Parts: sequence; structure tokens; C-alpha cells
Amino acid sequence: MKLHRLLIFITIAASFLMITACGGGGGGGSAGTGELAIDITDAKPLLPDGVTNFYVTFTEVLAHGKGGWESLPLPQTPYTIDLLQFYDDNTTELV
Repeated sequence: MKLHRLLIFITIAASFLMITACGGGGGGGSAGTGELAIDITDAKPLLPDGVTNFYVTFTEVLAHGKGGWESLPLPQTPYTIDLLQFYDDNTTELV
């Protein structure tokens, strides 16, 4: 059971490392507004036999700017995805 929990933790941690984000705007000068896009993908993990789905639910995504923390809109709330559907360059847009 501990191995199963460890595997789940490693999978989630690896998945979040695969999250990509990009900021808008250019080089120097005064700070302006930017854009943030977050896509989710997964490096298909080695899971125990019989695991066909690995669901993750997002209830809120926060970004910190000059004015403090701001909640970013999700496609729906809560937003649940099956990570096993997003590997081999398959992604889903989170924000």
C-alpha cells in the first residue's frame, strides 16, 4: 500500500513538472500586462496492473502579480481530467 501511495505521489509530482507556462510581453522596459497559458501533459507512468484512469481535479489556479494573488478562470469548476489521456504530446489547456 505504501508503494502505491508513493507511486501516486511521484506521478503527480512528475505531472506538475511537465506543466508548461509562457508569459507574454517582450524584453526590457517598463512592466506591462502579460498572458499566461497553462497546459497539462503527462509522461505516461508505470502504474500497477489494472489502472485504466488517473483522475486529477483542479478547483482553483492562482497566479501572483504586483497586486497580489489572482484566481485564474478554469474551463469549468471543478475541472477534472484523466492524466492517462494526455501523454505522447497530447495536452489539455488548464488556463
